[in-house]
Amino acid sequence: MRHMTLKNKGILGLYLVVVSQLFVSCYNPETPSATLGDLSVRSLDGYIEANLMPVVPPDPITCQISLLVQNGNTTETLIGVSIPQAEVYLDSANQRLGTISFSTTWDGRVGPNEQDTVHLTKVMSQTTLFAPPCTKSVYFNLVVRDQSNNSKTFKTESLLFTCVY
Repeated sequence: MRHMTLKNKGILGLYLVVVSQLFVSCYNPETPSATLGDLSVRSLDGYIEANLMPVVPPDPITCQISLLVQNGNTTETLIGVSIPQAEVYLDSANQRLGTISFSTTWDGRVGPNEQDTVHLTKVMSQTTLFAPPCTKSVYFNLVVRDQSNNSKTFKTESLLFTCVY
């Protein structure tokens, strides 16, 4: 029977450590396999308005929207989801008015079969986005992106566009 020398045992041990580290480094529990196809988005509430008194800035429009986002995947987490912007449409004519950008404090994570409330706030622009359609209903086509920059669009419920004169 052949016996391993201390040197051979050390090399074998080092080899096992390297191989096990290779396999462990390939496994990342944060890597999602859930996709935007597993995500649903629903409007909870919100407002959109324009301050038209007495001096009108280039972008008088303010907007906040609360959404319920839900991951329909029962085993995988959605990570790196963002809602950077939305196309604004006049509800009565399905006429595109313009694009607005949003900021949020949401971390973009939704666990398996979980839901989260997301609050979006419109980012003020230095240019005119579109003429405010005062007292008309509008809806948003929200652009939702994942960490690979894939996107999906969700239509919101209509909001009354109010104006202050």
